[in-house]
Amino acid sequence: MSGSLSGCVAVVTGAARGIGDAIAERLLADGARVFSLDKAAPTAPRDGVVYLEADVTDPASVAAAFTAIDAASGRLDILVNNAGIQRIGLVGKVSFVDWSAVIATQLNGFFLCAERTAWLPPLPGSFRPLQALPSPQLAPPASLSQRKSSPSAVKVALSLLSLP
Repeated sequence: MSGSLSGCVAVVTGAARGIGDAIAERLLADGARVFSLDKAAPTAPRDGVVYLEADVTDPASVAAAFTAIDAASGRLDILVNNAGIQRIGLVGKVSFVDWSAVIATQLNGFFLCAERTAWLPPLPGSFRPLQALPSPQLAPPASLSQRKSSPSAVKVALSLLSLP
């Protein structure tokens, strides 16, 4: 599209499909070099995306992925923490194991990746390196029992750009 991210290196967690894939597509269109961190293989790999198998809930897996990114690119400008899972059910019906898996992915996964990039300086014309955006899914339903999506807390992006 604009090429405004030319020369930038971006990491998108959960980019093997869905929203993460769309984010990777846009970053590519804007000129960024894109790395995907995901446990799953991409459903339709995109030319230009470097897919790395990584479990964002595992500190060693995250460390290995960011070491590989550093070796391949020597820099990192943008992190989009998008990885998420859902386990649907009412309180009392969802197992603690399923609950823990959601928390590990949405919260611990964010922390582990953010920890690896906390040193990132803001890009020119950007916001502070850490910026949290509420997910559109956060609007509470009329009744919690009607909720059809994951109760994900926050979708977070690091180094959000304020581009013209």
